[in-house]
Amino acid sequence: MPKGQYDIPLMIASRYHQSNGQLVSPAGEDDALYGDVISVNSQPWPFLNVEPRKYRFRLLDASVSRSFKVYLVATGQSARVPMTVVASDAGLVSSAVNTTSLVLGIAERWDVVIDFAPFVGRNLTLKNERDFMGNEDYAATDRIIQFRVGSTVTSTAGNSVPAVLAGHDLPDPVASPAHTFRFERSNSQWLINGCVAFDKQAPSRTKGYHLVWALLTIKTESWPILNVEILSNGSSRTNLEVGSIQVRSMLIPESCTDHLLPTVHVHLVDFM
Repeated sequence: MPKGQYDIPLMIASRYHQSNGQLVSPAGEDDALYGDVISVNSQPWPFLNVEPRKYRFRLLDASVSRSFKVYLVATGQSARVPMTVVASDAGLVSSAVNTTSLVLGIAERWDVVIDFAPFVGRNLTLKNERDFMGNEDYAATDRIIQFRVGSTVTSTAGNSVPAVLAGHDLPDPVASPAHTFRFERSNSQWLINGCVAFDKQAPSRTKGYHLVWALLTIKTESWPILNVEILSNGSSRTNLEVGSIQVRSMLIPESCTDHLLPTVHVHLVDFM
């Protein structure tokens, strides 16, 4: 796996700037800010000189509101260049996955490996799909960063991706849901199973690691957050047997419009 100088974080964000160069901040916490400038590691539309070999890039969407659907193209051609996904928020994936596009949500992270060997002396651009998920588009929000490929490789160390990256010894899956969460709106606020903000305690189960389900709402017309926290103490919250799997059903009423759909963001969980 690429490492050292070939392992590079790329923090992607969209921003607005005032005439004096200062950043524009949203007026309120419910205000969207899509931004007309795409920055990478705080530099607008930068370029990066790379060698004709494999690099690992740790992508992070640090935008206030904008999500991305990224893809890679070489200058002068329309065919998309494949990337290899090797890790996510939860760390290394089980095995590498090749793709020609990748969705980055707000605060989401993906690690990809890009092989520049076939592009000696050429430029490649990481781009953003137009008209994606209702994000506001501007003249140059379809461009993120350009890679300028040289002709010399100074090191071949870590210039490969293992077939197996991480072992996940998972128990057999179960078919029936352990919990069902129904999202609906009432009196201009989101409800989960008819409850708002800690109205109801989840039932206790077998001893082991503990999952605390915090049901939160943030002001009227905002999206709810279903927050999962894994504990290792003796708290008498929702208890699960170590290594167990639970199927949880999320129901969204048909009456919800696209801009009112709730968001469920679970960290450090591998979904299969």
